[in-house]
Amino acid sequence: MLKKVGLIIILFVFIAITNNAQENRRERNVKREGLRPLIEDLNLSADQKDKFEKINLQKEESLLDLKCQMEKKQFELKKQLTVKPNLENLLKIDSELNEMHKKIREAEIKSWFAVNEILEPSQKELWANHLMMLLNGPNRPPMGPKGEKNNNDQQECNQFPR
Repeated sequence: MLKKVGLIIILFVFIAITNNAQENRRERNVKREGLRPLIEDLNLSADQKDKFEKINLQKEESLLDLKCQMEKKQFELKKQLTVKPNLENLLKIDSELNEMHKKIREAEIKSWFAVNEILEPSQKELWANHLMMLLNGPNRPPMGPKGEKNNNDQQECNQFPR
C-alpha cells in the first residue's frame, strides 16, 4: 500500500511539473514573439490599434493578481515536495492551479472576442486562426474552419487502433 501511495505521489509530481513546464514554455514563446506578427498581418487602422492596445492592457491588468496567486501556489507546491509530501495537499494545490489556468484562458478568450468586435470582416478570418491557437494550444494540430478537423488530423488519428 505504501509503495502505491509513493508511486501515485511521484506520478502526480511528474505530471504537475510537466504541465507547468509546458505552460511556461508556451508563455515564453508567446512573450518572445508576442502578437506583433499577427498585428502586422491584420493591417490594423490607427483607431483599431489603439482599441487593440487598450483591450490587451485591460486583460493584462485584470490578470496581475491571479498570476501572482499562481506563483505563490507553485511555490507552495514546491515547498510541499521538499517536506514529506501529502497526497491530499498536492491534489488540492493542483486543483487550485488548474482553476487559475482556466481563469487565465477565459480572460484570453474574452479578450479575443473584444478584439474581434473591432475588426473588419476581412481581418476576422486571420484573427479566427489566433483563437484556434488559443483553444488548441500551439503544440496541437490546428482545427479547420468552424471546428472541422483537417484531413491530415484524421489520418493521424486513424493510425491508432480503436
